[in-house]
Amino acid sequence: MLCIRSEQIEALNADSEKSLLNRLETTVQSILVSVSDRAALRAAIRNLVIRARGEGMSTEYEIAVYVTAAVLLRAGFERDPAIESILSDHESKPANRAARLAYELSRRLSLPNSIGPHVE
Repeated sequence: MLCIRSEQIEALNADSEKSLLNRLETTVQSILVSVSDRAALRAAIRNLVIRARGEGMSTEYEIAVYVTAAVLLRAGFERDPAIESILSDHESKPANRAARLAYELSRRLSLPNSIGPHVE
């Protein structure tokens, strides 16, 4: 019988978290183009991931949409009335809120409406 210890699960989770932060950092750097302080950038991304999780978002897609919206729409983006209404709709699943947030982001930036998965 295969037995996985809690330490092994914690190590896998830590590796997964590090991988997510690395991918988000690469994405944010491509958006911002010039980043002088990578440590500060990584700390800001880590903070945004914590905030996304505080909104109930848990999948990489949901977290990535939240982080991307925060970076593109700037500090305080969650106080914007349209964004606030999306994030405060806790009757909707996090995946739905992330999809609506992606749609709102694409609408504001005049991007094609194919940013994320279709969610019911």
